[in-house]
Amino acid sequence: MLQRILTIAAGIVAIGAPVHGHEWYPVECCARNDCMPAGGVEADGRGGMTVIVGDMRIGIPEGFAPRPSLDSKVHVCFRMYSSEIDGYITVAPVCLFVPAEA
Repeated sequence: MLQRILTIAAGIVAIGAPVHGHEWYPVECCARNDCMPAGGVEADGRGGMTVIVGDMRIGIPEGFAPRPSLDSKVHVCFRMYSSEIDGYITVAPVCLFVPAEA
């Protein structure tokens, strides 16, 4: 399980390389190239949502304030934290960008 998480994390780091088309990510959201377009979004049944990035699902809690997307697509910025005690990796959203409603 830990190996799979580390493999996903390595893939995300590779995907998270600077993208010239998305230079609009604010530094407070994306200081370490950890912002990227989302592959999909689902309601989580508790008032929040789940953003899908590759094989990862990032929980966005109810009340998390989204920002406007400048390219009319969903993007998410997140941090990954590893527990030194049990080895679990926690993924925490930092910023969410969503298209403006018409």
